[in-house]
Amino acid sequence: MSQLKSSSKGFNFWHRLSVKARVYKALVVRFVIGRYGRDNIGFMWTVVEPMMLCVGVMILWSLTKGAGYHGVSIVAFVFTGYMPLTLWRHQTGHMVNIGKSTKFLTVFHDLNVMDAILSRLLLEFFSVTTAALIVFLSLYSFGLLIFPYSISMVVQGWLLMGLVCSCAGVLFASLSELSHVMERINGPLQYFILPFSGCFFMVDWLPDSAKEYVLYIPLVNAYEIIRGGFYGPEVATYGDAFYVVLCSTLTAGLGFFIFERVKNRIDA
Repeated sequence: MSQLKSSSKGFNFWHRLSVKARVYKALVVRFVIGRYGRDNIGFMWTVVEPMMLCVGVMILWSLTKGAGYHGVSIVAFVFTGYMPLTLWRHQTGHMVNIGKSTKFLTVFHDLNVMDAILSRLLLEFFSVTTAALIVFLSLYSFGLLIFPYSISMVVQGWLLMGLVCSCAGVLFASLSELSHVMERINGPLQYFILPFSGCFFMVDWLPDSAKEYVLYIPLVNAYEIIRGGFYGPEVATYGDAFYVVLCSTLTAGLGFFIFERVKNRIDA
C-alpha cells in the first residue's frame, strides 16, 4: 500500500512538472508575440535587439577610444560590459507592472501571476544569452575578440549575473504591485544604478579607498568574475561568487515576501 502511495506521489510530481513546462512555454510564446508580433522576423527580435545595442556601442567606443582602454581590449571590455548590462535592463525593466498586465491569465487553473513573472525572466535570460553567444562568435571569427582565458569562469560569472538580475526582477515586479511609485522611478533608478554597476570600470582601476565600497554591490562582483574569465591573471579582478549568491537569495526572499502580501491585490 505504501509503495502505491509513493508511486502515486511520484506520478503527481512529474505530471505537475509537465503541466508547468507547458504553461511556461505558452507564456513565453505569448510574451514574444505580444511584444514583437508575427510579422517580419517576429521572435528573432528577442535576440537581434540586444545584439544591435551591444554592436552599436562597441563601434562607437572603438572609434572614440581606440583599440585599448586602460591596457585592455576595448572590444572585449565593451562586450563584457554591455551584454550583462542588457541582461540587467531586460530582466528588471520589463518586470514593472507585469502582474497587472497578466492577471487576466489567472482564469486558467494551472497558471498564476508568479508563473508569468518567472517565465518572462527565463525568456529575457535565454534571449540575451543567445544574443551574447552570436555576438561573441561573430567577433571571434573576425579576430576582433580574444577567446576567454577561462570559459568556465566566464560562464560562472554570466550565470551569477543572471541570478542577480532574476532575483532583482522578482523584487521589482513585487514592488511595482505594492506601489505605483515604482513605475515612476524605474527609469531614473536604471540610470542611477548604471555608473555603479561595474559596466564602465574595473575595480582595479579605482582608488583603494573606493574598492572596498563598490564590492558591496553584487553586480560589480559578477562583472569582475566575467572579466576575470576573459582576461585571465594578467588583469587584476575582484569578485566573490558566494557574496553574489547570498545577496541574490536575500533579494529574492524579499521579493517573494512582498509578492505574498500583494498577490490578493493583483487578483482583485
